[in-house]
Amino acid sequence: MKKKRVLFTTFIISLVIIFGVVFMFFSKTLSPNSIAISEMNVGDKIISIKGSIAESGTKYKGYSISEKNGTLFINIKGSLFPFGGKGSSFDIQINKNEYAHINKILLYDGTHNRQIWPEK
Repeated sequence: MKKKRVLFTTFIISLVIIFGVVFMFFSKTLSPNSIAISEMNVGDKIISIKGSIAESGTKYKGYSISEKNGTLFINIKGSLFPFGGKGSSFDIQINKNEYAHINKILLYDGTHNRQIWPEK
């Protein structure tokens, strides 16, 4: 009976470790406060955003965009172990023709946001 309990405990601990390691490979949306914007340009054709991730050990994984009522929401994604060797810096180029009527750009994580254009 004791041997079964030890095997079961070992199995559960192994599962927790495996799922923890796998979870670190997947990206998460980063908090707007952990993102440093170094350059922001809204031109006639292109919206350009350059910056870096200030969260220790987190690497840039990508981004997603949504638009609602003239506000452009940008979700920056990061991961502890991204595939492809990306660093913590990013350079996002967005075709403004797809978002011609925007009047505000926010970094957004699903709960919190930070306005990055126009500057407050």
